[in-house]
Amino acid sequence: MEKYLSDVLTVVAASIAAILLAVLLGAENYISAGIIAILTIQPTKRETLKTAVIRLVAFVCAILISAVTFIVIGYNVAGFAAYLVLYIALCVKFKWISAMAVNSVLISHFISFGNMSFAALGNEALIFFLGVGMGILVNLRITGQKKKVEDLRNKADDQIRNILRRMAERIKDKHVEGYDGECLKELDRIIDDGIRAAKSEHANTLLDDSTYDIEYIKMRDKQYEVLLQMYNKVRRLDTAPETAEHVSIFLEKVSREYSRDNDVKDLLDSLDRLHIYMDSQPLPSSRAEFEDRALLYALLVDLRDFLEIKRDFAAVNPDSLKQGLF
Repeated sequence: MEKYLSDVLTVVAASIAAILLAVLLGAENYISAGIIAILTIQPTKRETLKTAVIRLVAFVCAILISAVTFIVIGYNVAGFAAYLVLYIALCVKFKWISAMAVNSVLISHFISFGNMSFAALGNEALIFFLGVGMGILVNLRITGQKKKVEDLRNKADDQIRNILRRMAERIKDKHVEGYDGECLKELDRIIDDGIRAAKSEHANTLLDDSTYDIEYIKMRDKQYEVLLQMYNKVRRLDTAPETAEHVSIFLEKVSREYSRDNDVKDLLDSLDRLHIYMDSQPLPSSRAEFEDRALLYALLVDLRDFLEIKRDFAAVNPDSLKQGLF
């Protein structure tokens, strides 16, 4: 709510600032500068700049078309109507839809001037650049979500760490309280929010076209799918065979070492040793033990997938470790 109010006030301030500057510079029809500032603001910085460039090109075309219609027909409604037919047809053809209303309002001012002198042209150009320029400035202020992306990444890390720890507890004790999957639902929500925020931040980054944040959150999403499979296996465990203690200890180890600068190489080596240990154990003595040991073995297969997702991500993004990102 606080950000919402801040953004509203920023937009209003930008519009008023554009109007005041237009007044200060002696522009006529100065209110139009404030309206253009509002209409220039788009959801992302890239869209705002793209819209601004399109409107500039369309503005030049509008000037040229109106010069012909006003000179031939006159500075009246008929001349403006002829301009609208030609200009709107051009905008539709080149998909300059966002420029139609803004530039047409500026062109309509020439009717009140009764001419297209250099002074009149300069007045409309001044209003155009003040409005568009202020719109771009305010857009740079209100659209960034870098901090939100970082916060969501941290929340996802903490949640995954907690899920692994809870799995370790449940393996040793099937009566552990609260093992109901709510933590996974929360992780899914955090990841969805993170992907949206990362995409929005990427669209609002002008000088860096990197999709690192998006790929990072998607990597977490892949790990979430594996964690979901692991959760379903752990939930089905009925007994705690001897091997369960070792699996639980390893899950706790993964949870503790779940740091952003971990390339998981040591964890994968430890997992290999755990597999060797489990293979060396005597055969189960009961059906229940057999089923639970089979679940534990399948759980370790999933855990390897979980770790390898990070390993593969680090291989493609080697700078991530330098940045301290797991």
